[in-house]
Amino acid sequence: MLEGCVVDGAVVDAALVGGAVDGEVVGATVVGVVSLDGGAAVDAVATVVGGVTSPPSSSNANTTISTTAMAMTVQMTMTAVRCQPSQLESRSESRGGRGGSPPLPPAYARVGSPDSDGYATGRSSGGMRFRSLRTRSRQTGRVRLAPVRIVWLVLPLAAGPAASHALAGWSEPPRVLAVGFLWIAWGGCLVALLAPRPVGLTVARIVAPAFVALALVAAICDDASTLTALGGVVATVAAAALVADPAVALASANGSAYGDERRHPLCTPPALYLGPVPLARALVAAGAVTGPLLLAAGDIFWGVIAIVVGAPLAMLATRSLQSLTRRWLVLVPAGVVVVDSMTLADPLLVVRRQLRALRPIASTAPLASDAVDLRLGATLGTVEVVLDGEIDVVLVGRRGRADETVRPGSLVVAVATRRSLLAAAAARRRSGQAAMPPPSSAAPS
Repeated sequence: MLEGCVVDGAVVDAALVGGAVDGEVVGATVVGVVSLDGGAAVDAVATVVGGVTSPPSSSNANTTISTTAMAMTVQMTMTAVRCQPSQLESRSESRGGRGGSPPLPPAYARVGSPDSDGYATGRSSGGMRFRSLRTRSRQTGRVRLAPVRIVWLVLPLAAGPAASHALAGWSEPPRVLAVGFLWIAWGGCLVALLAPRPVGLTVARIVAPAFVALALVAAICDDASTLTALGGVVATVAAAALVADPAVALASANGSAYGDERRHPLCTPPALYLGPVPLARALVAAGAVTGPLLLAAGDIFWGVIAIVVGAPLAMLATRSLQSLTRRWLVLVPAGVVVVDSMTLADPLLVVRRQLRALRPIASTAPLASDAVDLRLGATLGTVEVVLDGEIDVVLVGRRGRADETVRPGSLVVAVATRRSLLAAAAARRRSGQAAMPPPSSAAPS
């Protein structure tokens, strides 16, 4: 039974149950086929079960589980790489314009016939059902985040044997507490991925690199088997890479969006990755667990000192990391809002009458003399917000200097999801929500 819809000849959101693929019988469900720009169908999240194997012996149980989970992790990681971040659509984008009716994008205008709400409906000659653009938006977002969620779900199976082997030599109280910390961290990150929010993104990007560090330490210092150690390292690295995907940041930013607004995260300054960001994440992780582990091991003096010193440092580092996840370029019905506490004293609203253009530019392109560069060294995803020159922008003073008020001709920012931003801006322009010209064909994508 093949059921779903067709976009430019490719199957979208299809479910194949108990059928045949390329002449081979499939005894499981294939779900979540996504068509990119009307091209070939890719990004299939599939589980194929050809039979039931006998349970492994107790001596090989951990190795078997680790091997299976590692294979699933690699498959899901490669699936995520094939899917482009630009295909993620937010719920605010699917709501459309003021009238609640988003325009039908050109790629889907040929599918079915648009009804009074601007959606493609009806059936093709082959009997395929068409779903509304609004429903497809939500499903595309879920499919885009499916790889990182599935990899995180199987992480205990892939990395659990290595962690268990590394903690086997610990005494009972600290070992039980360490296992509890690992499960709490894993569960907190899982909640952050299932219900994306800005604070959840901060938690996920602290926990995932910490798991990588622990897996590397266990692989180097422990005498576990090569396969067990490799399974832990591969699984944690894959999970951390997927958590760092801009699609996760986009979903987290819009998880707490208000009304009909679309938040696009700004790129973190690259210089911060050379020391401040890794150090802050290490302080949060170490400050949260070092003191309690020392107390559980019976070292009261150093345990108390670790808590007194580590807890405040962890809180300060958490606030700094949280500020990095709340830097956005926001599309609202009134225009554009730039939210960046690192460069602007207050969020800046640029209403439609003050907005001349929103366009991509090359990272190495020379800037106009009246342009204000807010990228802080980031170059990927450069976008220029062209103003009318009549808006006051208050820049944060640096190195003890007072805040500075300027009237720039444009603002230059680096957006992590530039393609999604430009697509959303073009859709809002077509629906009459913002006076934004579409990107020039000569501009970089």
